[in-house]
Amino acid sequence: MSVSMGQLVNDAKELVMRLKEREKSVDQVVIQSNALAKKVDAIQQLENELINLNEKGNHRSKVAVLSSIQKENKVIKLLQQENEELKESLKEHQSVLEFIMNKYREQMLKLVQLKKEQELCENFFKSALAQSLQDKISQIAEMSEVMRKSIELDEKNGNIHEERLIALELENQGLKELLKIKSTYAINTENE
Repeated sequence: MSVSMGQLVNDAKELVMRLKEREKSVDQVVIQSNALAKKVDAIQQLENELINLNEKGNHRSKVAVLSSIQKENKVIKLLQQENEELKESLKEHQSVLEFIMNKYREQMLKLVQLKKEQELCENFFKSALAQSLQDKISQIAEMSEVMRKSIELDEKNGNIHEERLIALELENQGLKELLKIKSTYAINTENE
């Protein structure tokens, strides 16, 4: 599976945005949990005060005290239930946050690996290109050396042919002179 660098960066940005949203949600849950804990403390303090008041005011009827305690117990139970729900929500947010962080780490690891692979490919390409250029330069140098030797050989052969031609011309002139001398001698011998 091939993933582009842009896709990895986009995925990483999206994960960071989700992470920020989850952090806000977790912060809100913590604030709500703290507020709920304060409410529970306030209710317990109220309950303690009621107990103190009941002890001080024995003139109230037990039925009124029981009714008041039952109402407070209902409120306490509701608050405890809400506290449990908030704890569950906090756990869920933490697990989602951990999942997101794991995915983010995986994506960053893949990004780093892809970057290393890209650098290796670039280095390989650069070295292959440099080697190819060096090979071409060597070939050009070899070809120019061969051409230089060929030109030298052609010049040498040209000089040899020219020298041969000059020698043949000289020989030809020498033969012509001999022929001329012979014909002059033959004419002189005939005349005598």
